[in-house]
Amino acid sequence: MAHAIFELLPFRFRAGMARSAAGAFPGASGGARAGVGARARSRSGLARELDFEAAPDRSSRDYAVWIQSSLNRILGLRLALDGIVGTLTRSAIRSFQVRSRLVADGIVGPMTEAALIRAGASHPPLEKGSSPPVSGQQDPRISVELPLEGAGYYSYDRELDADRSGRPHQFGRPETIAAVKAIGAAWQRRHPNGPRIGIGHLSLRGGGPTPGHSQHRTGFEVDVRPVRKDGREAPVTWRDSTYSQALTRELVDLMRANRILPVYRILFNDSAIAGTQWATGHDNHLHLWFSEP
Repeated sequence: MAHAIFELLPFRFRAGMARSAAGAFPGASGGARAGVGARARSRSGLARELDFEAAPDRSSRDYAVWIQSSLNRILGLRLALDGIVGTLTRSAIRSFQVRSRLVADGIVGPMTEAALIRAGASHPPLEKGSSPPVSGQQDPRISVELPLEGAGYYSYDRELDADRSGRPHQFGRPETIAAVKAIGAAWQRRHPNGPRIGIGHLSLRGGGPTPGHSQHRTGFEVDVRPVRKDGREAPVTWRDSTYSQALTRELVDLMRANRILPVYRILFNDSAIAGTQWATGHDNHLHLWFSEP
């Protein structure tokens, strides 16, 4: 039953937010801009391998055509590519789910989608209007370096600089650096005695592929540590007893409330934090991904 519920859950997030040049935050305390409730999460082998860096529109005709084309390729069928999930298509989905040891409900959700990709299907089409920012490749706009520390934040990039390459992952678009500083300043106003927000990798100067990351190419991506309940500025995972869910939820709300850049999505694996999305490797940090202005 839990698997069936997981399959039905949508993974779409609202990225549109009000922007204002008059200030980084509204006069009120601000709240989360994405109304995403608590979500059931599966920790099965397939679910651990899901990487929700994209948001397919599972209600679209293009997605249905992708399902039919994938099933034809994997199962050797001849389903009509009409974008209509009718009796024959649902029967084929169930056959594939049985073969993949999934709940045979005839519905393609994240787990069945991942199984199709593992079996050789291409990646599904993205939801219109929810594609990520264009990847930066030698983009001169990705040229502003985040200082090692500022109001309400500190950089832990030195801890990650195992190759002693001189903090190369601290560059972003001017708007990104301004948004990070604004979030830090808002956090400091709320928590003048700390702890500060821990900021990790951003992008390389000029953007493009970043060693150790599948993303961080655009100048709009920022790694952020979850907040601890003991006041220490140190690593923590959402499973640790020293992790503060309340403070981390407050931080996510501040991220989404900033008015400098809209938030495209936030990857983090505490399912109780609304406005975040589960992704492999995000137990110990939040992947804050801004949209282009």
